[in-house]
Amino acid sequence: MTRPYKGPQIGVRVEQALIDRIDALAAALATPWHAPTRSDVVRALVIEGLPLLEAKAARMVAADLNAPPVVDDEPPAKPRAKPHK
Repeated sequence: MTRPYKGPQIGVRVEQALIDRIDALAAALATPWHAPTRSDVVRALVIEGLPLLEAKAARMVAADLNAPPVVDDEPPAKPRAKPHK
């Protein structure tokens, strides 16, 4: 028997400390009728956190676009001569 297709999947490698935090969230979010899996928690983290990260990225891009251009008036450095042996 095969599983029904649920959509694309991704995989990530994370430190044990992050796994511990995900497991703690799973325990905190558990209800009498559903025990969340790590995948449930990570999915919720992406859904909740993606808009915040998108907004932060937009602010960073806007700040870069509004920043004055960097002008490098320094002449290129002369190559150092190799010491004679």
